Amino acid sequence: MNVRRASQADFDAVAEMWRALDHEIPPPVHEGPSDVEKELAEVAEILASEIAFLAEDDGSPVGFALARRRTPKLGTLTDLFVVHDARRSGIGTELMRAVLGAFREEGIEQLDLEVLASNTVARSLYARWGLRDDVVVMAAPVETLEARLGRQEAGSFG
Repeated sequence: MNVRRASQADFDAVAEMWRALDHEIPPPVHEGPSDVEKELAEVAEILASEIAFLAEDDGSPVGFALARRRTPKLGTLTDLFVVHDARRSGIGTELMRAVLGAFREEGIEQLDLEVLASNTVARSLYARWGLRDDVVVMAAPVETLEARLGRQEAGSFG
């Protein structure tokens, strides 16, 4: 297994794995389905000008990591993915090490990432690495909340 910097030439391989990632875990209800064109444009942008790594096994892509600088000292891991058959082999850890090394070289001191609450495998891995919950986004359908709170009829205020 080899981890190397990814480039624009790797777009097709990364885009194929990104699509697998996008279909693996349903999006949060409050966000709805991904805008695939917009997301793949962001992938292309990161490959062109930010931090991107590709993991290969015998020349075949088996994982990728994408990251970007948000502030002079803060970087975001936007995507980390390992194909199903290559999981639990240390590839995710090697991709993360590569991102951390690139962040260190750029003077980035803090990393954040977003992960779905339902993605318990990823959350467990990130917790083992030392990441912790910092912000929690809570969501519910308006109808459900109104049912629990009781609907208040609009009245006149005066």
